[in-house]
Amino acid sequence: LLADMLKTNTTLLDLQFTHTNMGNLAAKVLAKAMIHNTTLRDMKLQGNRVGNIGLVALEKVLKVNASLKELVLIEGDDKGEASGIDILSNAFKYNVGVKDLTWSCDVEDRLDRLVRREARKFMH
Repeated sequence: LLADMLKTNTTLLDLQFTHTNMGNLAAKVLAKAMIHNTTLRDMKLQGNRVGNIGLVALEKVLKVNASLKELVLIEGDDKGEASGIDILSNAFKYNVGVKDLTWSCDVEDRLDRLVRREARKFMH
């Protein structure tokens, strides 16, 4: 329902879809709708469980959607996945609209993963 509305929306400027337990499937549906949306300016998706699959879908949107000016996300919760910021960074080679990107993550978890990765380098 929300995705269908976003495809034809001409008035909604700000979408706050935060802390809704949205996962990859919902992110893919939202991304598909956003390809057609030309009025939404701000999208806030923090506090959800969007992993790499959902981020890849959002990356495709960012390559073609020029109306979005602000995007707020959080690092995917799926352990062992590539960094979400790495996935999305390619889109910003093409995106000319987003001027404000807020990327948050669980700093303690990120540091723990970084330490483990660096420790593995020294063990080999």
